[in-house]
Amino acid sequence: MTRSTVWRLVPALGVTQIISWGTLYYSIAVLGASIREELGISSAALFGAYSLSLLLSALVA
Repeated sequence: MTRSTVWRLVPALGVTQIISWGTLYYSIAVLGASIREELGISSAALFGAYSLSLLLSALVA
C-alpha cells in the first residue's frame, strides 16, 4: 500500500468511526423505553448501567 493510499484511507476511516460511534451512543435514547419494558427495570437502572459501561470503556481505553 502506497503512502498516498494510506492518507486517503485515514479520513474515510475517521468519518466511519464518527458515524458508527454517534449511532451507537444515541441508540440508547431511542431504544431505552423498549429495553426497560422488555427487561422490567427502571430508567435509573438502565441508564445507570449504560453510564457505567461508558465509564468502564473509558478506563480500559
